[in-house]
Amino acid sequence: MRSFSAADSRTAFAGTLEAARLALEIDDRAWIAHALCGVGELWTNHNHERALRHVNRALELNPSASMNYHFGGCIAGFSG
Repeated sequence: MRSFSAADSRTAFAGTLEAARLALEIDDRAWIAHALCGVGELWTNHNHERALRHVNRALELNPSASMNYHFGGCIAGFSG
């Protein structure tokens, strides 16, 4: 993330992850909240397993959202 922002990845995505978690408390079927939790878990906590679970759930809820595939590819690439 250094090339995109002066903030480190944990700081840059902490707000995203927090907001996505709050959204899931309101509606656990919100695909975009799962997608954003996935990317938030990747960059904030470096928890690849949890990140993939969220993105896979986002795909189940909305398989036509290309963002889900993009995030899934990023997570798979960074998890090795």
